[in-house]
Amino acid sequence: MNHLQSTKPTPVKAVAEAGVKLLLHGKGKKIVGFQNRFNSILARIMPSSAMMTVKRKLASKS
Repeated sequence: MNHLQSTKPTPVKAVAEAGVKLLLHGKGKKIVGFQNRFNSILARIMPSSAMMTVKRKLASKS
C-alpha cells in the first residue's frame, strides 16, 4: 500500500510497523504517510506563529 498517494490519514498501525522495520534493520528515520510528510515540510517553511494556529486547530478536532 502506497501511503503517499492517499488523502486519508495513514493508519497508526502502518506507521508503527514501518518504524519497527526501520529500527530492526538499523535504518535512519523515515516519515510514513502523505499527511505526516506534508506536515513536517510545512513546519519548516511556515512562520512559527502560523504553525501554532494550525496545530491548535488540528488539536481541537480530536
